[in-house]
Amino acid sequence: MKDPGSHIVVVSGGVHGGKTSFTEEVVNTLKKRGLRIAGFLSRGTFKGGIRDSYSLINLAAGGEIPLATADLREGWFRYRRFYFNPAALALGKETVLSSLEDPPDLIVIDEVGPMELEGMGWHSLLQELAVLETLPQIWVARERVLEGVMERWKIPPGHVVRIDPRMGTQAREKLSANLCENIANLVRRNKGR
Repeated sequence: MKDPGSHIVVVSGGVHGGKTSFTEEVVNTLKKRGLRIAGFLSRGTFKGGIRDSYSLINLAAGGEIPLATADLREGWFRYRRFYFNPAALALGKETVLSSLEDPPDLIVIDEVGPMELEGMGWHSLLQELAVLETLPQIWVARERVLEGVMERWKIPPGHVVRIDPRMGTQAREKLSANLCENIANLVRRNKGR
């Protein structure tokens, strides 16, 4: 019997460990191979060496919208040290769910964190995606929440790609190539159904 979360690969690593940039490299490679990709990346910015904000990057249509900031924003809700844009969360969810009408080859969710483990943020979207066993997905998660993510969504240990900023270029490229090949194989297998 197939593991429930075997269609999901988690890219994991430490805070500021290069998870998003690695995932973006993988997405760009897969797009060059002709795969249709939906979902989003969360690109962060720094101010004075400290993470200051995040923007949500739409992988299918392009464009971005402010997702979170350390500065108080009217109408945004606070979670820990950031204020989150409800419009960005709604747009991210709507974008992914509308892509399912003509399913893409791959969905990317960046990122799954403590908020989702507490039932907020992308939680409801992840619940819907987790049951779509014929749709390959990449989820990005910090190392410290990885165990909770794997447990909650039944993701097998062999479906985790760990990123370390100390890894050399050659090791990173090999990891990226392996992940691209694994995703491409999942897509081919699912199209054969």
